[in-house]
Amino acid sequence: MFLACVWVFSGTSKIIDFQSFSTTVGTHAVIPDEWLDLIRLIPPIEIGLGVWLASQIRRQDGSTGIPAWISLIMIGVFSVYLFVVPDAVIEKIGCGCHGRVFHRVVSGVGLGTKFGTLLFNAVLATMHVPLVADRIARRRRTDLGQKL
Repeated sequence: MFLACVWVFSGTSKIIDFQSFSTTVGTHAVIPDEWLDLIRLIPPIEIGLGVWLASQIRRQDGSTGIPAWISLIMIGVFSVYLFVVPDAVIEKIGCGCHGRVFHRVVSGVGLGTKFGTLLFNAVLATMHVPLVADRIARRRRTDLGQKL
């Protein structure tokens, strides 16, 4: 459920202060200017993924399947994006991941904004292991049962 909350919080914080998020991503100078309008899709996708992930976690069979994999892939893509952004830029203006509050918290930890954010992403990715491993185990049991 924590992962779902992270996605909803992340998307909501971007919607609340979209101008700041847009400026931050534009300042990173990674995405071509003609594609910057596409970042408008990120907040609703994050919120939708969080709601979808939460709805799957609450299912009786506990399977999370597709939303867990999409969540893990998105964290991976965002982490690769962070690697591309110069350290000095992230230290100055943040990553845009979870709004200004998150930037202040991470930069106040003393690890550096980029390292702190990547560490947070690594923790989130690790939290996916039980979700995707359970899905794989269920599929193997089903496949094994069909072969018997």
